Amino acid sequence: MDNNRRATLPKETETKEVVEPTVIPNPHSTVGTDEREAKANAAKVAEDKAAAAVAAKEAAEKAAAEAEATKGDLPKEETPEETDEEKAEREAKEAAETRDKPLDTETYGDTGSEVGNNVLTLIQNAGVSADDAKALLFDAVQSNDMSKIDRDALVEKVGEATANIILTGTATFAAEVAKQSKEILEAVTGAVGSAENWTKVQEWAEKTDTLSDKEAGEYNDLIKKGGASARFAASELLAKYNADAKNTEITDNPRVSADVDTSTASEAITAAEAYKRLELASRRGEDLAPIRAARARGRAKGI
Repeated sequence: MDNNRRATLPKETETKEVVEPTVIPNPHSTVGTDEREAKANAAKVAEDKAAAAVAAKEAAEKAAAEAEATKGDLPKEETPEETDEEKAEREAKEAAETRDKPLDTETYGDTGSEVGNNVLTLIQNAGVSADDAKALLFDAVQSNDMSKIDRDALVEKVGEATANIILTGTATFAAEVAKQSKEILEAVTGAVGSAENWTKVQEWAEKTDTLSDKEAGEYNDLIKKGGASARFAASELLAKYNADAKNTEITDNPRVSADVDTSTASEAITAAEAYKRLELASRRGEDLAPIRAARARGRAKGI
């Protein structure tokens, strides 16, 4: 072998890199342009819709404002004229409703008499105020003198027919009050010995600090009832009068009835307890003497 020749070694086949061809946009193609136009058109449609909605709202508001402005100009529905028969029926119904309205005792008071309250109910339902009613009738009732009522003023307020009914009722009530007042006076003066003694007790009760407003109210309520209740209250007031060191004791009075025995060591009760027992015994028709005796012992013990 020729050593001077170099061996030629076989070479591996070279791998050539494959380069993708570059696509150059065709300036004459319409693909990109159509897409842009579609987007623009969609935006315009949305804009037009929004504008249309605003315009519709403004139109509705304008129409509503115009309707409100012209509302007063619309012709009103005429009410059919009331016939004479319908008017008479309506007035009769209103009068009946007013006439049947119960007495408002908080405003007009409660006379404690059915006759008196009926008079007040008539006055109330005739539209006369409580103050006017008092001005018209109070003095007449207290004095049992109907000449003190201003009849003309009453007629002017309630009419002739109602005024006559009120005057008749007031006269009856005034007579009832006068009779009751006489009976009460006889009861209390009998309990304290005389009218003079009762005047002293009354004057003291109005000025004294030893009698609370509550007690005074309770005694007044008892006196207004008359009878045994009035006598009991007068006796209790007399006992309080005599217990006041500032007063000269009133002794000329039958504070304890002859049939009442106070010498025994039986029960002694307070005024409140005596009153409760007296009321119950009176309703039952029972003997009141033991209760009076128990109260008399209570007075003796200072209770």
